[in-house]
Amino acid sequence: EVFNINSRFSFFQSLRAGFFGVSVISVAALAWVVFAGSYFGWAEAIIPLMFIVGIWILLYIYEVFYYIRSRLFFYEDVVYFQEGIFFKDFYYVRYDNVKDITTTKYPFSQEGNLKFNIAGERVVKTQQGGSIRSHSFTIKYVPDIPVQDELIDFILLRKPTAGDMKKYLRSPADHQGEQVIQRTPSLKNPLLVAAFILLLPNIAVFLHAFSTIGVANIVIFLLILLTITDIVVLILIIWYTLVKKYIIEDTRVLARWGIVFKKQTSIVFEKIDFLNNHQGFINKICRNGDITVNTIGSSRPELRIKNLDDYKEFYKRLQKVYKNFDLDDQ
Repeated sequence: EVFNINSRFSFFQSLRAGFFGVSVISVAALAWVVFAGSYFGWAEAIIPLMFIVGIWILLYIYEVFYYIRSRLFFYEDVVYFQEGIFFKDFYYVRYDNVKDITTTKYPFSQEGNLKFNIAGERVVKTQQGGSIRSHSFTIKYVPDIPVQDELIDFILLRKPTAGDMKKYLRSPADHQGEQVIQRTPSLKNPLLVAAFILLLPNIAVFLHAFSTIGVANIVIFLLILLTITDIVVLILIIWYTLVKKYIIEDTRVLARWGIVFKKQTSIVFEKIDFLNNHQGFINKICRNGDITVNTIGSSRPELRIKNLDDYKEFYKRLQKVYKNFDLDDQ
């Protein structure tokens, strides 16, 4: 055994992991108490909520015992993952077959999920026929998620011994990758798409408002609501785009994105099969382009680098660093 990671489950971390669901349930419960309490009485309004709380407690107890058994082990050439209580799953994967890893950091926390994307694909039956999906497994409630990505890429690339891992853990900064280039995608593409999507309802409401002799209160309300919606959507699009980063390091290429849940996908150069750059219809209008990174064992790109103004320069830099990469020189 070289290294191991165990899930660290707790009540507050479960709330952070289910941030959106918890928020919706909390708002719905509050609304129920306010409205039902005023009509039926506070006791009658709280009784259904007690039933929901009871189910929540049972699920929490189950998850406590479930995630105690969620463990990830690294050996000299194999990663091993186990999870489950009554029905247990076991995964054994050679390092050579791990294509990339994706981390997801929970909001207001340093914990998160760690997903291993595995070479090979399977066909999943759907109503439309079948869809191709990559093999993968995910360990949840991983502590110190911001540092796990680089640590695991170090293991996949170096295949270290237990002694090497002790040296790494004593001074992780000495093994930190050197950044070659970093880029943020262009705002032109998402704003152009948003403009087309928002244009039709805006035109419909404004035409209705101006064609009416006396503007009704409902029309004024729709105009205000539509304006607020436009502003919120545009702010979210700009924010989401500006926090997205595409980075080339001396041993890997990675993408970071996300507003509430921070995500990162990284691919070490040894896993890359080939690179490609192209321009779609919207790219040509906005004068930028995309880059795709393919790994061995996949029919589709593992990483899409989208809407870069200097995509050809980024592609050349990535191709150069990738082709000149030699593990012995690192």
